[in-house]
Amino acid sequence: MEGITVTVRPETVSWETVSQVLREAHRENVRQGIRMTYPNLPPQELWAITEGRGGTLYLASDGDRVVGTAAVVRIDKAIWCGDGAYAYCFLDAVVPDYAGKGVFRQLAAAQERWARAAGISRLLLDTNERNRPMLRLCRKNGWRAVDYRIHHGYSSVMLVRWLDGCPYSPLYCRYKYLWMKWARKRKQWKNSRTSS
Repeated sequence: MEGITVTVRPETVSWETVSQVLREAHRENVRQGIRMTYPNLPPQELWAITEGRGGTLYLASDGDRVVGTAAVVRIDKAIWCGDGAYAYCFLDAVVPDYAGKGVFRQLAAAQERWARAAGISRLLLDTNERNRPMLRLCRKNGWRAVDYRIHHGYSSVMLVRWLDGCPYSPLYCRYKYLWMKWARKRKQWKNSRTSS
């Protein structure tokens, strides 16, 4: 999109501004009762989970106005779909006025460049399972659901995008995702029965 620039967060943009952008971007989700963790975090916690952990926060700006955010941090942890490091993508948000105009794609490209520069070939993100627009956008851009997490008050879908091509068939990824979802829901059900 013309006029949009994506940069690493400059010191002149406060974490309070980042927090405001996240709240504005997710206002509709909140209105629909879709729980999101990051828009509710105070600015100092947003810093702690990004730059405080060695990650990078990208901002999309239209002139002086920040219209989108995207963060990425290295995580060294094995998950079923690969050992070693992955680039965890989070704080992905675009304000409503700029939705559907390619801003998310530009931010995602910055996250991908960061991962490649760090020698990481897998990107991972998660979102509330009821956040249908984000899930559609991710699937359209090559992300595959690989895991399911149950949090306090909501559940999320974990998605992976392989930069060097997915080593698994789409059917296998779907099977593993559904199995993980079933196993986690079963565990939650068992825990609720034993605690009552």
